[in-house]
Amino acid sequence: MKKILPPICIYIFFNIILYVFMVISFAILEREQKDQIADATTRLIRESFLITDFRSVTRDIERVKSNNFTKIIALNSKNNILAQSSADEGYINLKIKKSIGTDRFSKNVKGHVLFYFSLDHLFLLTFKILLGSTLITMPLSLISLRYLKKKQWEKIENEKNFMLVNFTKQLSHDIRSPIAALHNLANTDKTLTIDEMIIFKKSLTRIDKIANTYLDLSRNVSIKAYDIYSLNLIIEEILIEKKIEFPDLSIILDLKECNIYCNPDGLKRILSNLINNSYESMLNREKIISISIIENASIITLQISDKGKGIPSHVISKIGKESFSTKIKGNGVGLLHAVQELKEWNSTLKISQTSRSGTSIEIYFPQIKNCTYLIDDDELVRLTWESKAFKNNVNLKTFKSYQDFLSIKNDLSKDSIIYVDSELEDEIKGEEVATLLNNEGFTNISITSGHPKEIFQNLTFLKKIISKTPPF
Repeated sequence: MKKILPPICIYIFFNIILYVFMVISFAILEREQKDQIADATTRLIRESFLITDFRSVTRDIERVKSNNFTKIIALNSKNNILAQSSADEGYINLKIKKSIGTDRFSKNVKGHVLFYFSLDHLFLLTFKILLGSTLITMPLSLISLRYLKKKQWEKIENEKNFMLVNFTKQLSHDIRSPIAALHNLANTDKTLTIDEMIIFKKSLTRIDKIANTYLDLSRNVSIKAYDIYSLNLIIEEILIEKKIEFPDLSIILDLKECNIYCNPDGLKRILSNLINNSYESMLNREKIISISIIENASIITLQISDKGKGIPSHVISKIGKESFSTKIKGNGVGLLHAVQELKEWNSTLKISQTSRSGTSIEIYFPQIKNCTYLIDDDELVRLTWESKAFKNNVNLKTFKSYQDFLSIKNDLSKDSIIYVDSELEDEIKGEEVATLLNNEGFTNISITSGHPKEIFQNLTFLKKIISKTPPF
């Protein structure tokens, strides 16, 4: 009932506005009609008025008044009443004034005629029209409203079902590989070695992380796990699982030590899916996959190549789109999920080469710039810098206090870029922290502050003095 009330209120308000508009419109039309009748009546009584035959004037205005006006009064030039009709009651009256002159242009005025007419009947007429319209449109409006509400509810339910189906598809897709590795370990007759036990635990951990990720998504919990991670380490961890899942698969590695922005668990799921696709394309062939890392000044490229049957050219443009798969039993969520998640890390996926002798897929990660460090006790400032750094591919680490920064200070190079807030928590001055860092040999120190730069002019070692706005 509460959901229906607001539309009904809007409907009633609209009808009130419409009612007022109709009354005003009818009143204007009524005024024009009465003005024409008043002109004709003035011409009718003019001769009698001028010869002072006011009995005839009274008779004529009474006859005209009976069907058109509530009262008519004839006045001389001094506004004395010479003749008038009987008066009818009216709550809302308007007046029309006409002049009588010795000529038809009324230049030499001898008197006036006042015509009064009521608008009461217009309100009743408009109400009847609007009531009739409401009796017809109100049921139709309620039926339309209920129909729209039903369609809206159906749309929401369909979207929920669609999301649930995709959610289930993705979850089953992601846990397939670690479960396969567990099956292979469980089917061995011998006691598991220490290495196999480690693989067993890692597979369970990955299933647990996948489950927790989707549980957080179902609760609308924001998942922020993007940070700098070792690409090599992520590849090595997923390959341990794949070697158990596919014992007959040979993997050729050409890796370089490099770091990228990513969600490590998300990237593991993407790599797992790509390796699975490569393996399944080589069912009747030699099962060899090559994984390499290529670096240049701005891009880190991860290349995965296989010797499978390739991908037909007419389906390449459809890969990564909703519900499209090249597999007979595929659901199309693997590459779609990969493309969507990589986009969140400013990364992209591309099928660089495909033929009957194999396929190469490349993932492009932006090269991370030298690390920048910010010490600021204001959480909003830190979040602003982190957001801007991520958008501009800046490697940024933030710290709430100087004590937190001390945990990594000894591992930094002396030319590291460091920004220090001028007013830290516990009344610690940024100038003091900057001086301590300079005394330890750090050369690229800047102060962030809302104070005038002149305050820090004695700190000649400072690289820059800037506002709280991120400098990148």
